[in-house]
Amino acid sequence: MPFLTEETQEVLDLVNLSLIAGMIANGVYVFVDGPAVKALGDLFTLGIGDAPRRAAPDA
Repeated sequence: MPFLTEETQEVLDLVNLSLIAGMIANGVYVFVDGPAVKALGDLFTLGIGDAPRRAAPDA
């Protein structure tokens, strides 16, 4: 498609990674219920979730 750039695949890979990280974190929350674990999981998913925005700042 003409409106997609070369960075599209990179951003899609990062979005998929973000979704997987969220699923892993939520899976851990099922077994471990603690504020420290929740905070660590939130930082982990936030760092990965922010990666697509950093990869394509013009969008």
